[in-house]
Amino acid sequence: MKNLSKAFASVVLILVLIVGSGLTFVGCFGPGRDNTLRLANWNFFLCPDLKAEFQTYWREYTGNSRFTVVEENFSSNSELHNMMTIGGGDFDLVVPSDYMVERLIAENRLQALDMSLLGGLTRNTGTTAAPNYQFDPSVIDANITSRIPRGSQGQHFAVPYLYGTMGIIVDTRVDGLLSAVEHYGWASLWNSVATLTPSWTNFLERNQMVSTKEIGRENFAIAQMVLNRTELLALSGAALTTRVQELMGAAPDTQFLTEMEALLNQLPGNTFWEVGDDTLERFMEDSAEHVMGAEWSVSAGFVMRWSDEYIEDHSSNFQFVIPREGTNLWINNLVIPTGARQVTAAHGFIEWISRPENAVRNMDFTMTSTPIIEATTELYEYFTEESEWFAGQTPAWQENFLRMLFPSSRPDIFARAGVFRHFPGTSSVPMTALDDLITRVRG
Repeated sequence: MKNLSKAFASVVLILVLIVGSGLTFVGCFGPGRDNTLRLANWNFFLCPDLKAEFQTYWREYTGNSRFTVVEENFSSNSELHNMMTIGGGDFDLVVPSDYMVERLIAENRLQALDMSLLGGLTRNTGTTAAPNYQFDPSVIDANITSRIPRGSQGQHFAVPYLYGTMGIIVDTRVDGLLSAVEHYGWASLWNSVATLTPSWTNFLERNQMVSTKEIGRENFAIAQMVLNRTELLALSGAALTTRVQELMGAAPDTQFLTEMEALLNQLPGNTFWEVGDDTLERFMEDSAEHVMGAEWSVSAGFVMRWSDEYIEDHSSNFQFVIPREGTNLWINNLVIPTGARQVTAAHGFIEWISRPENAVRNMDFTMTSTPIIEATTELYEYFTEESEWFAGQTPAWQENFLRMLFPSSRPDIFARAGVFRHFPGTSSVPMTALDDLITRVRG
């Protein structure tokens, strides 16, 4: 018995050493890389049931009973880029945002999609002999597909997955706060700076926090809209759209960085710089200390819809304001890296998750807009005609929620929305300068 115990202990030790060194007996303990679709996705950006169902679907479709989907999450585009480069990049499918797609294309890290494998998302606008597959505008929103990056030869590298806007989430329990934010827009974050908002000085008490993102790009966008606010408010229609897009895509020079840093240094002393989803937790507390902040629509939607799960009748306290001067239209996309091992399965996942019935469930879970028109239409009808969830909410709050989740139904939102662009290496200021600036401002 003693010898058996020693033998068992030796086996355990060997296994510990093997696992610790990063080695595995794939054939014995797992499905193996050849049977695995590796997906890098944003936190909480995929309904867990749908991931499991695709795994079952693909097993049945291919007859491969060992096929498995493994999802790894990230919280920023920079983190994703590190995962694809420094971290080894062994992924079959990743979900970068608009400007990161452009960067990955420039770095030759993505492969062009085989549009013929994407089924109902596309149509052939060419001939049988020379097919030219394009996204079908009757299936997928052309307002979104027209803004995603393309290759230099016009190749499709990305299918839009989920998208949204950026704005200011407001706790309406603070008397007058909502109307003030609607009036002053992005400048309301500087509530104590008389030169920006004269009649907004010292409105908030010191213990009531505002917040902004700890990400250079988001603060770059806010600074552009604050510094150019007078000009933007004087524009409308196509002129406004063009100007907002110009500002979102303008590579910052040294002078702008100096102006941006000076502006951010004027933020109230109680400004909270969000890391991850810390802001959401603060909004869901009932202390009413954190009353407004720069947020993505997906985060605002989460608070607006689900905060009642934590604090009774809490969701009606929040509204999401998309400032009149402009917003960032962010688009997260499904793309296939050049080194992907499961290319066919990756195309299969893109087509499957984009089916209307799946897009509806994913949108409902993530509280994030989908570009699949049929899915948006179905969910919009549910919220406006069938759902009892709006019971007891004011018409103004209902309209605010619909604007947040269904920007495609409100043309004025798209009219003042711009998509981030990648600043190329030839820019006078490197991308990292924006994050370095935020670090200095935070102290």
